[in-house]
Amino acid sequence: MQSQRNTLEIYIDRLAGDGAYPVTVRVLETNQSARSSMVLALSSVELADAQRWLAEGDADMPAVQDFGARLFDALFVGPVRLLYDQLVGDPDRSPAFWLLVGDPGLAQIPWELLYDSRRQSFLALVAPFVRGLAIENPARSQPVDAGPLRVLVASAFPAGLENLEANDEAQRIASALRQTPDGVQITELAHATLSRLQNALREAELGNTPYHVLHLIAHGYADSATDASAVILEDEHGEADVVQPATFAALLSGLGIQLVFLNACSSASMPASNLAPGFAQALLGVGIPILVGMQAPVSASDAMLFTAELYGSLADGRSVDGALLDVRRVAQQRSADGRTAPAIPVCYTRNMPARLVDAPASKPAAPAPVPVQPAAPSTPTTTGKRGLRRLWGLAAATVALVVGIISGYVSMRDFFCVPPVRGGLPTILGGVCDAIAPQEEPVVVVAPTATPQPRLTGDFKIAVAEFAPVDGASDAGAKGSELAQQLYDQLRDDLDAMASAASVPFSIDMGLAPQEVGRIEGNSYQAQVDNAVRRAREINADLLIFGNLDVSPDKT
Repeated sequence: MQSQRNTLEIYIDRLAGDGAYPVTVRVLETNQSARSSMVLALSSVELADAQRWLAEGDADMPAVQDFGARLFDALFVGPVRLLYDQLVGDPDRSPAFWLLVGDPGLAQIPWELLYDSRRQSFLALVAPFVRGLAIENPARSQPVDAGPLRVLVASAFPAGLENLEANDEAQRIASALRQTPDGVQITELAHATLSRLQNALREAELGNTPYHVLHLIAHGYADSATDASAVILEDEHGEADVVQPATFAALLSGLGIQLVFLNACSSASMPASNLAPGFAQALLGVGIPILVGMQAPVSASDAMLFTAELYGSLADGRSVDGALLDVRRVAQQRSADGRTAPAIPVCYTRNMPARLVDAPASKPAAPAPVPVQPAAPSTPTTTGKRGLRRLWGLAAATVALVVGIISGYVSMRDFFCVPPVRGGLPTILGGVCDAIAPQEEPVVVVAPTATPQPRLTGDFKIAVAEFAPVDGASDAGAKGSELAQQLYDQLRDDLDAMASAASVPFSIDMGLAPQEVGRIEGNSYQAQVDNAVRRAREINADLLIFGNLDVSPDKT
């Protein structure tokens, strides 16, 4: 029988003055270590191609192997390569790989494609390959050794977005986990809103039956301009509620959850700046030991395949890192895109091995099917107004914009006008266009700079003006004030949560309330812009949000 794997921790530090990245590797069990430097010879175009392969599944195997081999040869050099060869040369010491990356830009690379050309194998297909973060006082995952494994399966599919088979996925989880040694309790929460999710988690905690696993089935995305990632829950009207990582993490903090599985597109993608945390930084930062997510868009069939295989392996007592190895091997054989699909699921863990349940002492006999319980009677959802979706899209866009400005990835000088974006789910910058566009006129947005600017210092002051009615419609006045206040409150909450989770401290001042700012009016769009600039100077605001409100019987 093969002995337990060693773990090779690989830490890639930030770029040094000599143009190389310092690399330190360490065998956790024996404390053997080695150091070297990595010079990344891959161009930005090649790195973008690799990310596109994951998103579109259009790569040919020789190209994927060549990319992975060049990445491998850059990382494993000198003493680091010697230690690697020693470990993989002994079958009883074949290591698991735990990658920690100090540079945010490098964290965006699909390291799961590392390819050892001499052994003709992808590292992530021959051994557990997971990621970590350099976090002080890492939380230890506690295997569930008494009582049933409790899993909350939450799903959200707002109006206008594809409705995936959430109930079928919950049944697959139940079937996969039915051989868990001490049993399993699975609760399903449909139409998940932030408040419903919070209530379900808190009620379980107060009842001394906290959930060990949160499995979220939802849509997600990473904005191509800002790298900001988000998942999309529902609001009280059944419309899209874009939830940022910091807000989601604050909801789960201190509830004893051991594993979060975000079965949502791009939920494990990494931002290029440490200022705006992705889900990995946010969740591990509040003490969640293990996160499994997707670093690219994923098909519905692959998502369900990943789910069934992961939980089936966990039920057999495999660690999460070991279970993910099983997932990748099965995906290579059964996915429609076996070339890059195995690299889409990513695990971030605060410790190794990442164990959730203990291995069973013996094979249990024919377990009974596991019932899936609803968290509460599902209430019918109603289609809310499109204006509200635009409002929350604007809130998410503003958060991303502020992050970019403060971190230097967006310059206040780079303003330009574009037509409003129409139709479909907006991107972050598209959300700005769609949310504040007055009819079909152009809107002012900002573009990320090609070269990062210095970070801003001091306070960053944001103001929200009351929305002005279109064509002087008097019945829109009260509604404009109400929606502006809702946007103001949402921004304040999101920015406070983001600031508390960010690794770089900064200060946001929400400035005056909408009623104090007043309306930004004008006989033309340009006149409104001029008046907005003048009002921003009067109240000393760095960013002023204003817009027009069109209220009719069928829309806002």
